[in-house]
Amino acid sequence: MQSLTKEELYDLARNLLTKDNREESLEPYVLLYEKDPENLEARFFSYYWAYKGFFDERDYTNTPKMLVKIIDSAAEAIRYIKLGEEDEDEKKFVAREIVDIYLSVVGFFVNRGEYVVAGIRGLYDLGDVIEAEFTGDCEYMKLVTELWKKAVGFHNERWQSPIQKKMEDYVEKIQKADPSYVPPKAPLDKKMSDGVEKGLKKSFGALKKLMNNIDSKIK
Repeated sequence: MQSLTKEELYDLARNLLTKDNREESLEPYVLLYEKDPENLEARFFSYYWAYKGFFDERDYTNTPKMLVKIIDSAAEAIRYIKLGEEDEDEKKFVAREIVDIYLSVVGFFVNRGEYVVAGIRGLYDLGDVIEAEFTGDCEYMKLVTELWKKAVGFHNERWQSPIQKKMEDYVEKIQKADPSYVPPKAPLDKKMSDGVEKGLKKSFGALKKLMNNIDSKIK
């Protein structure tokens, strides 16, 4: 395989990937990235290949580093695919593979309570990128809503994390694309916290009113 040209490696990787041989496609992608560092699609799959290797070896130092690289490289890989001259169905298939990998890798860490902010923010951001790049395309919007739904679900569970995104805005965007979508219910501790906050505001308002009445009588 080392003797193959960049073009031949790309064709081989794509052919294997689009025939549901993701694992077998990784080796030609890695070799392609070594020969052509400008190929951002190959870069993403090379990072995933490295992530899998570290994960299988239980290397808990390098596995998170590859998570960050996967998060950082996914959007550029999607943009790279868009600029390609390949068949549109093939582009959509590869984009779907990238999103599936992204959801799996990010979801694993967030479910463990690790890299929560980076993971949730990454899900929102990748959805934003795909929406911007493929505006109006129903197939790509399915990928967008999948990413946003996963982000909202995690965000709702971990509402105290400083995500710096408005979950409600994304719920509204999801429902525009998928009117049947029902957002997750707020966790019990959040409801209790909101209830306490409302109770304090109500008590403060009543106290302020009482003080005003006392002041008026004194005067």
